[in-house]
Amino acid sequence: MQESFLSKGWIGPPLWKTRASGLAIVLAVGGVGSRVFDVYCNDTALLRNFDIFEEAGGTLAATDKTFHNVEPNAEAKLALSFVPVRDYACVNGIEVEDESD
Repeated sequence: MQESFLSKGWIGPPLWKTRASGLAIVLAVGGVGSRVFDVYCNDTALLRNFDIFEEAGGTLAATDKTFHNVEPNAEAKLALSFVPVRDYACVNGIEVEDESD
């Protein structure tokens, strides 16, 4: 099952910085290899086989991922998809900033 999150209403400069904030405040039981997923923006892979436990260093830990020069689609939207490889994705916040300055 693929979970998709669609960001609506961004009209303006074509380049954005997307930050997945608190991407890995991991509260679930598991360990390295137990929660792995891919992250896409407008069908372009940002992360593949992202192991949230390995990146965060264990449970109750956090990690941030920042992606620069993310471009909106033809509808001026950022369509973020989290595709599970093992178990489901865990994201606690997403921040989008204009990078045109």
